[in-house]
Amino acid sequence: MKLIIVLAISLVCAMAIIAGVLVGGGIYQSMLFEEYMEDLEDSEKPEPLTDSNFPEIDVLP
Repeated sequence: MKLIIVLAISLVCAMAIIAGVLVGGGIYQSMLFEEYMEDLEDSEKPEPLTDSNFPEIDVLP
């Protein structure tokens, strides 16, 4: 009888840990997706090809 109770408690604990990992992973994945979408929207804006703080270097003579 004690064995069944111990197994039931361990099963409940394992299920709770797995559920916590899945929920936490889902939240983290949604945060990453939102950040990806923001970066995608920012990348659609044209960026200057050169930085005005650096001088241009002519590689070919």
